[in-house]
Amino acid sequence: MKHSPLKRGSIKRGNGFKTRKPMSKRPGRRSQDNAAARSSAWPVIYQRCGGACELCGIADNGRNNLVWAHIFGRPGSGANLGVWASSAELTTLLCSANPSSGENGCHDAVDLDLNHDMRAAVRGWAWARLEARARNYGYEKVPMLTDEDECDYYLTEVRGMVRALEASGILP
Repeated sequence: MKHSPLKRGSIKRGNGFKTRKPMSKRPGRRSQDNAAARSSAWPVIYQRCGGACELCGIADNGRNNLVWAHIFGRPGSGANLGVWASSAELTTLLCSANPSSGENGCHDAVDLDLNHDMRAAVRGWAWARLEARARNYGYEKVPMLTDEDECDYYLTEVRGMVRALEASGILP
């Protein structure tokens, strides 16, 4: 019997080209974790924002123009916030880009740092929400703003609060 040069999982087509089997449609572990976090945080965020973009106030028109935005990055990103990255305190509702007009939405402006003032405002609000929650658990540090970049400052403070909450066994 002649040994086939195809790797396991490959399919030989009639024209001799090798192709792989299609990948499974099941989401991975991170996608499943993100979906679980979204299912618990989304109703809280939607109610807090009144079904409108937190920055510009555009209402949800039922065509998915509002998206769940991770203010300091998603779990597994360089922000090292773990499950807190998907908490209701550190996520918000922002409008997405309009493909028909080509205009960027607030999500792009914040996520890609196209508008630094908008990004700083959203990060400041997220930081304040997390601080309010942390105070409920006895977290007393009240940071003072310095002349350094506010966006980086908020990330540093959020990391500190998250570490303090985790050390106390508190998760979102």
